[in-house]
Amino acid sequence: MQARGVHQETGHSSAVHYAAAREGLSRREARDLVAVGAALDELPAIDAAFRDGRLLWTKLRTHVRVATLETEAEWLEKALTMTCAELERAVAGVKKGDRPRDGRLAIPKARYTITARVDGALYAEWERAKEKLAAEAWETLGDADLLTQFARFVLADEFSFAGAEARLSGRPAARVVVHRCEGCQAS
Repeated sequence: MQARGVHQETGHSSAVHYAAAREGLSRREARDLVAVGAALDELPAIDAAFRDGRLLWTKLRTHVRVATLETEAEWLEKALTMTCAELERAVAGVKKGDRPRDGRLAIPKARYTITARVDGALYAEWERAKEKLAAEAWETLGDADLLTQFARFVLADEFSFAGAEARLSGRPAARVVVHRCEGCQAS
């Protein structure tokens, strides 16, 4: 639907928008479906294993994030012999196109929960920001991915809240501060 643009015939901006509005899927579920569908077009062996019922949806969704045509057979072998939890650990820290590590699984990461209560307008902005970042990355992104990008942006040397606030308010983004020595009167 996404690749052929069929969603436009019903007035929707994307297949994700269509699935959320017409089929009742969450945006995350719909983005996952679109991303996995696009990946399956490029991974025929994995696609066949899924169609034959040898590969479950959870494993499929996990390892299409890292498998490429060149590494597909190796990742498929791992997926067929590992549990879902083991596959998650095998994929952790691996980039798309990397080969599976020989028998080594990543150490499970500590996970923390961050909760925020926001009004409807801010929630809509948050969702739009996630969609924009997902479109730029060409992959499904969740709240944690957006929060990660936000934290990196804020911690970047070029960013300051005062500068961002000034840009948003129309004020100058810089201030000149002059220090004057009381003793010698030099500035």
